[in-house]
Amino acid sequence: MLINISNALSVKKHYANGYTQWVGFTSDSSNQNKKRPLWKKATGLMSSADIMSWMQSEYPDSGMSESFSEKTLSA
Repeated sequence: MLINISNALSVKKHYANGYTQWVGFTSDSSNQNKKRPLWKKATGLMSSADIMSWMQSEYPDSGMSESFSEKTLSA
């Protein structure tokens, strides 16, 4: 299941060998007129710290890494 961080970014949680990892997805900008957004894979499997670092580098000053933390890690 995708967890929407924003209109442009979603993540998916994976469990493997006792570890939680994440994959980042970005919205497909060519699909603007559709009711349902299409998501394309933006990252491979990453740890929570790595995906937060990726969000900070790709989306600086957007607050997406904080939103990721609030929606996924504090639960």
